[in-house]
Formats: sequence, C-alpha cells, structure tokens
Amino acid sequence: FLYSLAAESTSGVSFDIDPYDASIFIDGSYIGVVDDFSPYEAPLTLRAGVHRVELRARGFQPMVFDITVVPGQVIPYRGTLAYGR
Repeated sequence: FLYSLAAESTSGVSFDIDPYDASIFIDGSYIGVVDDFSPYEAPLTLRAGVHRVELRARGFQPMVFDITVVPGQVIPYRGTLAYGR
C-alpha cells in the first residue's frame, strides 16, 4: 500500500497529533510514529483509495478513522488523543 514519492505526485497524509510519539497503523500494518510524518516532514505516502488509520499511544484511547487518499493531495490531520483506556 505504500509507494515511492517518485512514482507519482505526492499523495498521502501528514499528522499533527498529541502525543507526537503515537504509533500509526494503516490498514492494520504498523507504519511508524506521528512525528515521522509531521507537517515539517515528508507526508506518509499512500496509494489512492480508502485506508483505515489507527493511532495508538500508551495511556491514551486509540483513534480509528477512514481516509480517502486522492492523487496529488496531502491530507493534514490535527488533534489530540484522549487520555485513558
């Protein structure tokens, strides 16, 4: 589901999430932490289409949502995970 930036125009997601070390899972696969794909870094590149995003951090409730990636667009996500489990 991931591809090189050189393959096409930039398409994907950037994250401005607290906590910055929350883990990112795309379609069930671990990708990295949100700080790796912050607005100051290269976006997480994904193939066009619908993807399931899950953000997890110790001591916080997971956040799960679907995104629709469109070729040539970078979707910015901003927010804070809720405390508790």
